Amino acid sequence: AKATALPDDDELLDSLAADAYCFGIDGRIYFAPTMSTFYSDYHQLQERFPHLTWTGNPDRPTLEVIGALVFDTNSKELSAVLDNHASDLYSFGSIAAAPNGKLYSPPDAGDCVAVLDPGTCSFDFLHIDGPPGDGTWTGIASIADGYMYCSPASGRKVLVIDSNKSRLHTIYDEELMDTCETDSWGEHHTHWSGIAAAHNSKLYCSPRDATRVLVIDANTWELSTIDIGTDVNPDMMNKWSGICLADDGRLYCSPCCAHTVLVIDP
Repeated sequence: AKATALPDDDELLDSLAADAYCFGIDGRIYFAPTMSTFYSDYHQLQERFPHLTWTGNPDRPTLEVIGALVFDTNSKELSAVLDNHASDLYSFGSIAAAPNGKLYSPPDAGDCVAVLDPGTCSFDFLHIDGPPGDGTWTGIASIADGYMYCSPASGRKVLVIDSNKSRLHTIYDEELMDTCETDSWGEHHTHWSGIAAAHNSKLYCSPRDATRVLVIDANTWELSTIDIGTDVNPDMMNKWSGICLADDGRLYCSPCCAHTVLVIDP
């Protein structure tokens, strides 16, 4: 194994650090968007991104943007997609590419999904119905039919993004959600912190604070759960923090505070 430090770009990296990334259909790596404020000190940005509008004091203008880093694995060049937007409204902790070529990021704080269009190098937003803060999501997985499913974090609803029609839906089962919570939780908790699609048209969510694995049937939009066994106390906080599908058809959840890797055999 070998790790190599890639060329950096201080101006962009200083303010556009991201928690997640994915491959776009163009082969480039796109990082989850970040809301940032740039100041006049970043003078080169005015030349690199002339379409952006600077505001505030002419002697010290500010630039409020949503931005996503983009890395070209062939040229090893780092760039960014930047678009004007208020910097304090939302944050995003995951990203996935849809068959239409656009990239979608559900909010881990806020009430909208960010949509990055590599073709136009711009962002759009899909607003989520309901009161602000009604739910946040920390993972997203794409299905070949253009539907994308987001694992619930602080909320209790699965967010479904229809990338074909730019529409949002939610899946909710109150009784099932009650079985995944514990009275020992504090005010801040994350139910599930990752999601991955298996070969059986179902999606599986890694239990961070939830007591069970969440299963989403993409054909019926029904929810179910899987017991995590007895090796780990189900009431433990921060058990697992991510999930992926392996070549053997099983799904593996990366441990956070748990001392074991959780293996899900569909």
